[in-house]
Amino acid sequence: MFQILLYSIQDSIVPKPKAVQDSWQFLHVTPLEFSCEDSKGAKTCPEYVAKNFAYFQKLMFQRDDPYTKEEYVSKNINETISSVKLILQDVSNNVDIQEVNESYSISFTSEVVINAASPMASARAFASLAQYVTLSNVNESDRKMYIMGKTTIQDAPHYKWRQYQADACAHFMTLDDIKRIIDANSLQKLNVLLLTLTCAHSFPLAFQQKPQNRLVFGSWTPYHYYDKADMLELQQYAQMRGVVIVPEVRMPSHAFSWRHADPKLVADCPALAAQNPNNVPLNPLYERTMDYVKGTISETIESFFPSSLNIRPYIHLGGHAVNFECMKQDRAISNVILNSPGLTYEKIWRDFHQNILTYVDQLKSSPIVIFDEGALLNDNVFNKNITLVHFTISTQKQKANQNQIKQIHSSGLDLGLMHPNGGHHYFWQDTWMDLQRQDIQQGSENNLTIGGGCFQTSNNCYAQSCEQHAFDRALGAGENLWTGTVSAWGDSTRMQQLGCRMDHAGIGTGPLEIGQPCLGQVRD
Repeated sequence: MFQILLYSIQDSIVPKPKAVQDSWQFLHVTPLEFSCEDSKGAKTCPEYVAKNFAYFQKLMFQRDDPYTKEEYVSKNINETISSVKLILQDVSNNVDIQEVNESYSISFTSEVVINAASPMASARAFASLAQYVTLSNVNESDRKMYIMGKTTIQDAPHYKWRQYQADACAHFMTLDDIKRIIDANSLQKLNVLLLTLTCAHSFPLAFQQKPQNRLVFGSWTPYHYYDKADMLELQQYAQMRGVVIVPEVRMPSHAFSWRHADPKLVADCPALAAQNPNNVPLNPLYERTMDYVKGTISETIESFFPSSLNIRPYIHLGGHAVNFECMKQDRAISNVILNSPGLTYEKIWRDFHQNILTYVDQLKSSPIVIFDEGALLNDNVFNKNITLVHFTISTQKQKANQNQIKQIHSSGLDLGLMHPNGGHHYFWQDTWMDLQRQDIQQGSENNLTIGGGCFQTSNNCYAQSCEQHAFDRALGAGENLWTGTVSAWGDSTRMQQLGCRMDHAGIGTGPLEIGQPCLGQVRD
């Protein structure tokens, strides 16, 4: 019976670790005392690491808190584990998603010993350790008796960039909503939350400097926006969980909400705007447009990536293909084109794109810019040293390969679809396997793909219902990104067990096949 039990402990970790060595032994778990030191034994770990461990320790115990060591002894149980020691090889907070080392190991002496390459790696280790602990099935009615298998792990991710994309623009999310998604990211070992913040429908960012401080007039209401303090609070919370928030500010398309700051900022095409506000781009010929654009870029970066956090800035600037028909219907723009030999709508967009890259390249914080694949159209020029391309439909991979531009792939990973990636599984709760079978590397050169992940718009969901659409289904893609393996069939039991941890953490989860109730959901 013990071997069956211990195998379930070893095989319960999501995503699967690289290397596992099982001793076929187990220890009873008491409340765990945590300590952290650097590779030289000095107590120099960032304070937030201990706070993060406390969060994951709560998720270990899904019924009542465990017995103390003394209480176990009173039950004639002497083999217990009561402490966790973390050894950080690098205690600095310096993080660049493309460079950070997230490798870790977990071993056992008289205590649990975690060796982690970085603070971000420690979050990955905590997510695994939280899944080690299970209720003892020797006495299932005992709500305080937990065991942990003495299983040694060596682990590291396959892809550097592992994201979940959420939409806080089409439907406003509270800070608590976003923090729950950050928690979900961390539990799945995803290290990027790509957060869509502006779109045609709203502009919920409150800047402090002119002229961009007027853009908040495009928020849904005077009360639904994120100010500088909110952005910092979210990034600090994400840092604690081993996640980086990458803000998305869409331009030049999906900019209809900018008109509330100044109507001249966007092209004037009422008929097309009535059909779909996404049709309306910025007006690059208006003399103040670039002032707003530069201010938006700089203040977004300053707010999410202050120097005190030591995080390399990344910013997603959209780049969807521009609707030239809207620009043609704008009399001011079309008149300039008619009276300027050699000037075309394509050249206007190309110059706008180049001006953005030139500006970003001059910023002291050395940010990396992400564009959607639509930006590869129109012969736009890219600086491959500061540019990534985000694919959602994969029509321009060859062009990205030719230009040696690094790539993030979300093709086939649209959580808003009933049947993502071709729909091999009919029932919605089975479609996580469609996400797991998606090969993000397909069609790209090996050295150019840095990762990818699922994306979710708010077109078909709202607030916590978005979480239920996304989780546990996104676990399939998360396992693919961590392990680098593609599988048409997955282990639903493992996925359901992590889904229970997410449910215990207060994260909205949807169905995943047919599973037994989670621990903690039983009658007293």
